[in-house]
Amino acid sequence: MTRRQKAELPPELERGTRRVRELLPYAQNSRTHTAQQVEKIADSMRRFGVTFGPLVDENGTIIAGHARVMAAELAGYAEIPVTIARGWSEEMIRAYVIADNRLAEEAGWDDELLRAEIEALSASGFDLSATGFEDGELEAILAGEEEADEEKPEDDTPDEVCSRCGRTIVPDKDLTRRARKKRKARSTTITAGSGADSHKTEGDA
Repeated sequence: MTRRQKAELPPELERGTRRVRELLPYAQNSRTHTAQQVEKIADSMRRFGVTFGPLVDENGTIIAGHARVMAAELAGYAEIPVTIARGWSEEMIRAYVIADNRLAEEAGWDDELLRAEIEALSASGFDLSATGFEDGELEAILAGEEEADEEKPEDDTPDEVCSRCGRTIVPDKDLTRRARKKRKARSTTITAGSGADSHKTEGDA
């Protein structure tokens, strides 16, 4: 199927429950999960329950949600809710296994909103480990605003003053490229005693 071809709409998904031990991992699943990640998901399930289950085919093979199934078993669940994809072709399943994992990587964080939410939870005394962030990560998130508010170290280098006109000379690095070119051109054409100020910037004219 090319990109220009219209994809067929999949059949309606069916909701149900399955025994955890009857669910089978997809043999070609290229996504990996660490024991630490699975433990975090299991801890979330202990706190909040199984808020949404895996996507499986009619035979109970997992299409999406391998870590959730492993976590549910670790958390002691015998049965969990599932979504059953009936009538999906082998190609559809293969593509969705990849897409479900890849598309999740496209998400990011609004750092300001995340920090505000973490601060609100912290102020209420809620256990922040429920967010899935490690202690060091939480500290970095909460410290982000403080670091942003810190003043940059002041430059102790004294300003250079023109001996002729008494004006502060703006360093080349603080000028625009165009202003630097104009300064260079003036410095090569101004003659001694002309009274012109070679230290004017473009905005001084």
